[in-house]
Amino acid sequence: MIFIRCHKPLMVFVLSALMLFVVPAQAKETQLGYDPDANPNAQLRALTQLAQAGDKRILLIAGGDWCLWCHFLDDFLNDHPQIYSQLRETFVTGKIYYGDEGDNSEFFTNLPPAAGYPHFWILDANGTLLHSQNTLPLEDGAESYSRHAFVAFIQRWQQP
Repeated sequence: MIFIRCHKPLMVFVLSALMLFVVPAQAKETQLGYDPDANPNAQLRALTQLAQAGDKRILLIAGGDWCLWCHFLDDFLNDHPQIYSQLRETFVTGKIYYGDEGDNSEFFTNLPPAAGYPHFWILDANGTLLHSQNTLPLEDGAESYSRHAFVAFIQRWQQP
């Protein structure tokens, strides 16, 4: 009993310090929109209908909540609303899950292999592959993406 009384302030301090690390880590866990239970073929059919209706191209993004650079991508687009707006004007985007919970390997065999994640595939409104894009050239070399490279990527794929 004496031991607990003597060290109670220390225990409270240690537990409080641990909560500083635990709570932010839990709060940082977000759902990026990569659904491991989604049917990627059904996703592509829906994206094709939207692309045809909006006269846009399709941007498939492979990744998952486990992917650090997928988080950086979402942060980058949220921090740069003009770029995100240009992306939405050019593409109908769909996030296709790849990871331990269901790699969708059968779906991805119909596409060029991904060099890493996230990975982009650009398709026309009918679902025909136009380009496979490694996202490494779009990165800034730190923990984000390059504004210049991302804008150039979007402009390259805008409809004439």
